[in-house]
Amino acid sequence: MESSSKGPRSAHDPWLRLSQECAHGAIYDSNERQPHSQCLEGTRVDLLQHLKDLVDDGRRKVVWVSGESGSGKSTVAHTLADGLRAEGKLVGTFFFSRKHTKRSTFNYVLLTLAYQIGLHHPIARETIVKAISDDPALLSPDKSRHDLLVKLIMEPMRELAIIWKDTPDMSIVFDALDEGANSGTDLIRPFILLLARLVKDASLPVLNIIITSRPWPEIRAVMGNPNVSPVLETVLVERFDSHEDVVRFLRHSFDHVYDTCLRAFSIPGPWPPEVDFQILSEQAHGRFIFAATVIRFIGQDEPQSRLRLICSMLRRNTSQDMGDVHHLYSSIIDEVDPLTRAKGMKYLSLIINLAEPLAISDLDQLFGDHVHSYLIPFSALISVPPPGSPGPVEVFHSSLRDFLQQKEHDDVTAIHNRLALSCFQTMRALLKRDICGLNDPSLLHDEIPDFAQKRDSIPRALRYACLYWLHHVQLTQPTNEIQGHLFDFLRHCVLFSIEAYAVIGELRRGITIFYEARGLVADWPGGSFAQKDDTVALLHDSWRLTLTFFDAISISALHVYESALPFSPKNSKIRQVYSHYFETETAFIFEEGLDDEWGCFMHKINTETWSLKVAMSPDTSQIAAITEDSVRVWNTATGVLVASLPFSTSNLGIRDIMHNGSLVAFPGHVLGDTSDTPVCLVWRPSDGEVFSFCTNRPPTGLLKDRTRIALPSNGDTVACFSVDKDGLFPLIEVFEVATKELLSYIQLH
Repeated sequence: MESSSKGPRSAHDPWLRLSQECAHGAIYDSNERQPHSQCLEGTRVDLLQHLKDLVDDGRRKVVWVSGESGSGKSTVAHTLADGLRAEGKLVGTFFFSRKHTKRSTFNYVLLTLAYQIGLHHPIARETIVKAISDDPALLSPDKSRHDLLVKLIMEPMRELAIIWKDTPDMSIVFDALDEGANSGTDLIRPFILLLARLVKDASLPVLNIIITSRPWPEIRAVMGNPNVSPVLETVLVERFDSHEDVVRFLRHSFDHVYDTCLRAFSIPGPWPPEVDFQILSEQAHGRFIFAATVIRFIGQDEPQSRLRLICSMLRRNTSQDMGDVHHLYSSIIDEVDPLTRAKGMKYLSLIINLAEPLAISDLDQLFGDHVHSYLIPFSALISVPPPGSPGPVEVFHSSLRDFLQQKEHDDVTAIHNRLALSCFQTMRALLKRDICGLNDPSLLHDEIPDFAQKRDSIPRALRYACLYWLHHVQLTQPTNEIQGHLFDFLRHCVLFSIEAYAVIGELRRGITIFYEARGLVADWPGGSFAQKDDTVALLHDSWRLTLTFFDAISISALHVYESALPFSPKNSKIRQVYSHYFETETAFIFEEGLDDEWGCFMHKINTETWSLKVAMSPDTSQIAAITEDSVRVWNTATGVLVASLPFSTSNLGIRDIMHNGSLVAFPGHVLGDTSDTPVCLVWRPSDGEVFSFCTNRPPTGLLKDRTRIALPSNGDTVACFSVDKDGLFPLIEVFEVATKELLSYIQLH
């Protein structure tokens, strides 16, 4: 890959902003994924050879590697990606993980791929930079994935097609796709359909999309979709026997334990004794995760005594428990001292439900306790770095999370309640005005020489609390304790949090947090929440203040006190609550000329061309418009252009559009459709899919400006009303969206 250009970059540089938004830890050889899991030499030979044959056969395809949890899919994916890169055939990778927020959702996949594509060649990077410069909203989470795919993936790859003409069989690898469904399994289908477009477009140099996942019904269903199945190759991991591979892995791992822990004490080999090795090999039953957990348990401390202990536990296993990693987890946990176990399990449950992993020191700050000693006994299940290490505490395998939730009956709602309270307590304790000592509000962040060092001095526990308090509140119940801490945060700390969002470069995310929190609290029952109205008002004011003064605060965080608060409306709750700042924290005090309330005006959206018709979604979160050359959708809370669909020039005169929240319907043709047949279109902005419905009316004599559309909230059907030029034959037609079938029609007279 080409290296990126050197030298200092402005915070507004598109390439720098892309690098800050993407999930670097999802790249297969990232530091976040250390230690990298790679197939031991001589293992998985048949499976890897089969995959290599598939990716080299010259056909455009989606390769789905399906296997149960713990079957070694990620190790195979890493090994395959490593081989592809060595051959110069790897476009990029994304390894999903429920342990990391950016890797547990589909929101950062295309940005991360775009970053990797840009590293291949300056031409691709220039194409990406220009696209972001032309439309900065491409880096917004509100932007449709269809637009991201076209602008940041497909267009730069078309530039690379010439450069890669001698290596046409390029591949992209996605590992653990099922772990990317943290925001909902309903997002799996549109995401896979989006990826399939890459191998179906002959102008792109990508021949292989390789996806590993568990065999979830939702994934199996979309793989059978007509848009995917013709290019699908399914590889079932279980069809490739792994028993001998696991035995080889165990032998290699035990040799390492012996060499590092036992040989120096003149302990005779071979070790372990053959009878113990046979027990462990049989009980692993071809499951790599089982074998790896056993090795970690034995290698923790005093390997000989731990070997005897684990063999004793496994001898009690019944045949149906063989290879059952959940049974192994339970056995290991049961061996921990009861007092330590109770406290350790509490912290373990909290840690696996964090939105992103944290280091020991950050956990100490967030939980208000020293957690290291309670976690050490669980080192076979989680990675526990030394107390001073910046490395995060992480579970070794996602199956532990499933085990704790299913077998230990963890109350996830109660856990998120505790995490939300920890966030509020951390913000209350650590947030303050000018947290980084910037001192001068007249200086922009770019003008402060050591701004990066000051920014990085913000404790990661506090950063976590600011970014994820709402995440945990959304996943719990609005108890009196949660309500009280939220109101206390808004009364004492919310301005400090806005400053913190600006310093760490997350101010736009702060806007979204306040907006979503206001909607959440507004729906809470108010009977036992006496401060509900004030809480909603403060959240609304925090959102409007941050939105209105975004430009100033984003480049100079102290302007939240210096200009934003002084210019806030006289009757706003946030001005009343923080009025004491006018006496000490700002040079400006305005008593005259201020508005009484926030104005109705929120955004000025420049459509760059005439808008012929607009429609708002039922929840008012989006607005759709027909312009002279496209249909466009904006987010009303942020003003971001979410998606656009090029429009045929034959559509001039179309005067109707409907938006039901997920689908947009209108009469006409998409760009490139030269048919004269009257058409009703339904567009899904989230993934760009367009459904077209041909009417039964002759192509001539249709009054386009009299055509009307009706779209119900569920989006199952669409109705189209059209009139001929003489107005004699008005017709209503009802279509089913999924099948495009005409369900009924009514000829009006």
